[in-house]
Amino acid sequence: MYPGNKRKKLWQEEKECLLKMTFEERHKEYLWDYVPLKDIPTWKEEMKNKAQSDKDNTNEAFLLQKSLSEKVSLYKGDITVLEIDAIVNAANSSLLGGGGVDGCIHRAAGPCLVAECRSLSSSETGQAKITCGYDLPAKLKTDCIRPCHNMTTGFRSGFVLDDSRTLNLYFFIHALLDLLLYFSLCIAG
Repeated sequence: MYPGNKRKKLWQEEKECLLKMTFEERHKEYLWDYVPLKDIPTWKEEMKNKAQSDKDNTNEAFLLQKSLSEKVSLYKGDITVLEIDAIVNAANSSLLGGGGVDGCIHRAAGPCLVAECRSLSSSETGQAKITCGYDLPAKLKTDCIRPCHNMTTGFRSGFVLDDSRTLNLYFFIHALLDLLLYFSLCIAG
């Protein structure tokens, strides 16, 4: 997305440059269309529109109450085109993409994301790593390490969600909810 990647800048230089840019400055660098957060209706707006189109007797007190429903949006589509503060994604402990949603995000973000992820140490279940979004319209990408599951044998051999991992997940979920109140995030999955 950014011409700078074609010059094979080091990921550290690219990250430093991109994180200083505003969304407006980054618009000039985009090579494809993006979806700004303002174009995605909040959950409250979506419910109000649905109620009006269905002509249901919706509880007006609920619709008018200031709440998280005014800050949460549901988006169905390609999350790699969202212009938001961060994409929060489930990942494996290597942080190097692969298949599924994480692989799509890595391919869209370009080679600098892979280079930065290689520089990070692997993580355990319940931990999170934050990287730059690089070629994504999103400024940041957060990888949340999830348990690995095998359809035939269950969780990976030796995996036990012990007290420390449970505590990591607990604190991570609360930190994520705090972030939701202050930033525009997309939680994939």
